[in-house]
Amino acid sequence: MGKEKYIFFVDFAYQIDCGVDRSYSRMMRNLALIAMLLLAGCDKLATAAKDPFDGYAGLKFGASLNEALALYPPDLFNPVGLRDCLNDLPIRGCFLPPRSGLSTATSRDGIGYAIQLAFNKYDKLTDITLSFQRETSEEESQFMKKEDCAAITERTVDWLATEFGKPDNKQALGDTGKINTTSKGNEFQISDTDGNYFAYGSTELGDDRRVRLLTAYIKLDRDSTSCRIDIEFADADKIERLDCSDTGLR
Repeated sequence: MGKEKYIFFVDFAYQIDCGVDRSYSRMMRNLALIAMLLLAGCDKLATAAKDPFDGYAGLKFGASLNEALALYPPDLFNPVGLRDCLNDLPIRGCFLPPRSGLSTATSRDGIGYAIQLAFNKYDKLTDITLSFQRETSEEESQFMKKEDCAAITERTVDWLATEFGKPDNKQALGDTGKINTTSKGNEFQISDTDGNYFAYGSTELGDDRRVRLLTAYIKLDRDSTSCRIDIEFADADKIERLDCSDTGLR
């Protein structure tokens, strides 16, 4: 696995390991392991952005926690996560998860996204993640089918391509993957097997910064499903990030 993909899963892992919802954490850790297997061996994806990139959704990389909370009020975030963030920030940095998947911080093409943030111990914002999350059961009137999750993924790919350029897809997701094309002609990588659906795309934005998309639709059991779409805006790999080594969560 190449350096970029290793860094991606380190970043994704600290979001899982340093979050506050343990049941969700367990599910997402398994999801990450599946996705990591799918992505193993993929070539680096890169497309240069037209303009310099220094953040997203009004936030700039290097912003402080207080500056972030001035733009996005505390009620958008998990209260326990916020408490832990205030406590842990000067020690190891912190991860600030959303209150729930329905805590909409911003919207694109009719899709509401929650926001989650990561800071290093110097109180510098390193990662901004927009997240669409739904867990549903067949008893609910708005049951999330795989086709629904895939359609929202395609709409997400299209607005990302409009704002940042198309991903450069050199290889599909593992042996079961393939290149998929949206109705607007934007390509991205998917793996669609056994009722589960994964999608991935990445675009380089200059100065070693990037935007990455990961979708995971999984059947939690016979009657319930989970759709999660994460769009991560990441500062350069050289920037120090949240340290999970002393949290006791590994």
